[in-house]
Parts: sequence; structure tokens; C-alpha cells
Amino acid sequence: MGDIEDTAGARVAAVAAPEQRSAIGSLRRDAYLSAREFRALRPVAYEWSDIDSRATVLAVWDESDAPLATMCGVVAATRADAEANFECAIPAEVGHFPALLLCRAATRTDHRAEGLNSLLRYHFMRAAWRGGLGSMMSLFFQGAPRLRLLETLGYQMKVLPGVTWESVVPQKSPLLGSLARERMVSASASLEELLGASLERYPWLGPPLVLPGPAIDRPCAAATEPSR
Repeated sequence: MGDIEDTAGARVAAVAAPEQRSAIGSLRRDAYLSAREFRALRPVAYEWSDIDSRATVLAVWDESDAPLATMCGVVAATRADAEANFECAIPAEVGHFPALLLCRAATRTDHRAEGLNSLLRYHFMRAAWRGGLGSMMSLFFQGAPRLRLLETLGYQMKVLPGVTWESVVPQKSPLLGSLARERMVSASASLEELLGASLERYPWLGPPLVLPGPAIDRPCAAATEPSR
């Protein structure tokens, strides 16, 4: 992961320090409670949890060390592991394992539409490719502006009729998006071109990201991504 000791300047880096974890929980809370596409019913939907501690949580930080956007990555060894983390059934035709599950994403209101979610996805995508993972998977809410971009990158979307969770209730049936390994190189190249100056404004801090092994002990609460 990134070198979290050097926190000077705007950057992308992993979340580690206790005060950073608290800030991530606050960022998610503000984003989730104002979301139009779902209702967050319990604090477990956004608070820092065991799944975060077992996974890799990245954030875009500004010069004052405040998080602007965040995303959690969990490696699932098998389809059963992915279903346990996402707390829903995954269609047999979707996903290749081991897979990287991206979840618990949020962006600060005043920095939406700046591509920060895509910036974090880009770093996770490169790590998934280097790590030999078979696919990347995420749950999305219908109507999210980024869906068109993700489909352009090669994501395959599947509607999950009737799926809901105890901590999060979607307005419409969520979508399961999957990006196969063979599309990762072209997708990351497209994101690199699209992100442009953001990669320079928020550089990666530290050595290349290395994803940990599967984290399957606890579900990924509020796994879906807000649209903004």
C-alpha cells in the first residue's frame, strides 16, 4: 500500500490512521444520507467496520488531509465469498474468480463530477491486473451517471430484481457490474486518458498497490455505490 507516513499534499493513498478512519465514516455518512437512489437505515452502512479493516480502503486526500472520495476493495476467492460479502446471489454467468469487489464508495458533495470515483477505480484496476485477478465486480444503483462510462470501459451490467439489504434500501433494483480481466488493460488506459490532470493533481503516494488475500469473514455492508 502507499506510504501513509508522508501525508503532505493532495494525493491518493490508503486509509490507515484512526483519525483517517473516522473521517472516512463521516464522508460516507454525509454522502449516503443525502443519496436519492437509496435509504441508509443503519449506521453500519457507512461507519468504519471490520470489513474495512480486513480490506483495502483508498481515499483521495486534499492538502489539508481531508478525504474527498473513498472506495473499499475486497478480494473474493470464490463466487460464494463474493455472495457473502455482497449479501446477495450472483448470477452464474457473471464474474471470474478470484475477483476484486469494489464497494462503500463515496465522494464529498463539493467534489462530485470531478472523476474522483474513477480515479480510485483506476488504481484498484491496475492492482487487480497486477495481482492476476479474474474480474472486478461492483453493485450499483440504477440511474448513476457513471454507468454509461463503465459500460464503455467494458463493464457488463446485470439487474438484480428485488435485492435489498437490512442497512440499505434501494429505490430500484440494483445492478451488478463486472469487468473481465481481458478488459482491464484497455479500460485502465481509457481511464488514464480520461483522468488526465487528476492523476497529476492527486498522485499515488507510495509503492504500487498490492491487494491482500480474500476477506470473507464479514459482509460488505452498504456495498452499492451512490451515483454522485
